[in-house]
Amino acid sequence: MQTDVQVIKQYGSHISSIKCSKCGTTRKFYSYQLPRKDFRVHCKKCDNQFIVRVEKRKKFRLRTLMTVSFSKWGDPREVTNCSIGNIINLSMDGFCIDYYGSPREFKPGDIIYFSFVLPDITREEISSSGVIKWVKRTNPNNFGQKLLLGVQFQELNFHQQKALGFFLMGQTKGQ
Repeated sequence: MQTDVQVIKQYGSHISSIKCSKCGTTRKFYSYQLPRKDFRVHCKKCDNQFIVRVEKRKKFRLRTLMTVSFSKWGDPREVTNCSIGNIINLSMDGFCIDYYGSPREFKPGDIIYFSFVLPDITREEISSSGVIKWVKRTNPNNFGQKLLLGVQFQELNFHQQKALGFFLMGQTKGQ
């Protein structure tokens, strides 16, 4: 018998929803109610049992899809052949880039310069530098290797931090 595993990404004092994969019944938990280890949930409606894995996060992470230009050689607005990718999640600490390229091009510890525009009413441009914390390879295709890069912000100025904070806060209102 294979048991379903549901992953909850928990940060701060947040309410997490756990949804039964069989009947769709939702149960809510506050972060202080969640144990530190994996735990088993029993759905009272359909008698389904599944495991919940809790991933603790320092900051809220928003799933998104934004275009980002980035380069190891300087400001991507001024470098002629910068890399282009998509930011697939964003937090106050950094972001994850999804792009096609060479696995040797970037490695953990590399400093990159990036530029992206927040997709809200302000259209605020965030341009700064960050350090690559991790690189993950996904399935290759005919056009190159699909990579994920975890980038931690290094030098966001106060105005950019504020704009990013307001953007993230605005995106969480309905959640």
